[in-house]
Amino acid sequence: MCSSDLDFQIKFLKDMGLIPGDYLPDIGCGTLVGGIPIIHYLEKRHYYGIEKRPDVLEEARKELLASKLTHKTPVLLSEDIASLNLEREFNFVWASSVLIHFKDEILEDCFAFVSSHLSKQGKFYANVNIGNKKDDSWKGFPVVWRTLDFYKKIDRKSTRLNSSHKPISYAVFCLKKKNH
Repeated sequence: MCSSDLDFQIKFLKDMGLIPGDYLPDIGCGTLVGGIPIIHYLEKRHYYGIEKRPDVLEEARKELLASKLTHKTPVLLSEDIASLNLEREFNFVWASSVLIHFKDEILEDCFAFVSSHLSKQGKFYANVNIGNKKDDSWKGFPVVWRTLDFYKKIDRKSTRLNSSHKPISYAVFCLKKKNH
């Protein structure tokens, strides 16, 4: 993978207004392929990598060591997003190439997590497959296609089930929280 591929995520986030003092959860951080440049940019302990698969998170820790970024002490969590409470609000939440692999119930849990952790001005950035194509698979992961209305419905459902959740407004490539 070339350097520009690795830097895409941090470049996008910086273009959207991410500053070193922001805290950022990275949902589905994997082995930190995109996370390393983000960890490098953010202040110490400001990166929260969330990865359900412990073996993948162990590889992420090795990548962190190889990149000489352990001094940044990112928070790396191998937990189910349905029960995860980080006890803080975030101006940015990031999920690169992960929502396209979530089954509906996991997506609902993800939206509930995002809604309950975004600050009033917070923004959720994620890429999704929009359309009505047939679901597929990639390396054992589902690859799903959904309509934009489907994502709006999931958000309304997460808000209805827990009144502390805040609705998220939508735009292409950017899911941004509504101001109340």
